[in-house]
Amino acid sequence: TSSSSFTLNNLTTNASSGTFTFSAGSAFNIKDGFAVTISGIAKAGDKAIFSVSENAASEMSVSSIIIADGRKIAAGSTDLGDGNNALLMADIQEELSFNSVTWGGSGSGSFTFDEYYNAVVSTIGIGSFSAQSILRQQEGIMLQLNSRRESISGVSIDEEMIKMIKFQQAYNASARMITVVDEMLDTLSRI
Repeated sequence: TSSSSFTLNNLTTNASSGTFTFSAGSAFNIKDGFAVTISGIAKAGDKAIFSVSENAASEMSVSSIIIADGRKIAAGSTDLGDGNNALLMADIQEELSFNSVTWGGSGSGSFTFDEYYNAVVSTIGIGSFSAQSILRQQEGIMLQLNSRRESISGVSIDEEMIKMIKFQQAYNASARMITVVDEMLDTLSRI
């Protein structure tokens, strides 16, 4: 809106977050730790569009220019190949970078990139181990319950065979008795 103020609009919802004031070189927080620093002199009518998604980390990629030619990476600060910028980037892992961060059970406070990464990996590893352990326990319980169900409702082939033999013998005995009664009636009818 002017050289010392700006309006922040959500292009998806067309909602305005209000008008903000700034001074060149100072950072302002847009949302959830996403901060922007405006350098130089702003003019009325200047526009900047930030495209941020919820899953920004999963959508990151290396520039196709760098993929095509790795020599395009500026790893040196003065001479080609001195690697100074790469060394400075490597030193970042030991610098204090996160303040007042809480991550799962790994505590809170100030972390370097390296410490924060280790805390994240440890927390994920512990969570994964715990989930696998719970899965094994649940599978064991399921096997025990299935075994118990089978022992209660299962059919014993031996017991069923014994019952069939008893029924067969009872049938044979009934058939003999009918035969004897038939013979007796036959004999009585001849007398």
